[in-house]
Amino acid sequence: MRIPINILRFELIRAAKFTALFSVLFLAVSFLISLLLTPLLQAFSAVSAVAVLAVLGIRAEMTPGIFSGAAPLIFSDLFYPFTAVISRICSGDLEIAVLFAAVFSSTDRTLKSRAVGAGLGFFAVLLFNPVRIALTLATGVWFGWEAADFTHNTLFRASLFVFTFVFYAAWYLGWLERYIGWLEKAGFSAKQFLQKARDR
Repeated sequence: MRIPINILRFELIRAAKFTALFSVLFLAVSFLISLLLTPLLQAFSAVSAVAVLAVLGIRAEMTPGIFSGAAPLIFSDLFYPFTAVISRICSGDLEIAVLFAAVFSSTDRTLKSRAVGAGLGFFAVLLFNPVRIALTLATGVWFGWEAADFTHNTLFRASLFVFTFVFYAAWYLGWLERYIGWLEKAGFSAKQFLQKARDR
């Protein structure tokens, strides 16, 4: 089956526009995040990863003065001695910039839909990133630091692309909206949940 030349031309132009807009937005958002949010994202990732490690049964602590601007450290001196630096690449800022740029480059979606997608992407990264960090450290504790090196250098970085692609696809294809609709049909209302949380 041959694709008509006018449809092919239209799709190539659309892809070029997406790529150009994505590149500009990615660079701009990355720059702004590095100026404004990266130290906070690093600190949040460290605090949250320590909480996830606790759930996994691994006691860890953070360096004092975590919001000082220096890269936070997660360390454990007890049964599982380790020290991990939560650097900029661990902060989730790259994922946020990629998702923000991809979502806002999808000009065939409404601005409201793109704003909701970017907001959900931001919070999804905040949930996903500490789990990724904690699982990397847990791999070292449970299976040795050679396994943790492989997890960190290969799986940790590959998960960036997989997570970003899956989230973007779920948003673009409307799966997230359908899932939220199913939750509301089941009696869960995000508005009611947020209202109850505010009332407490």
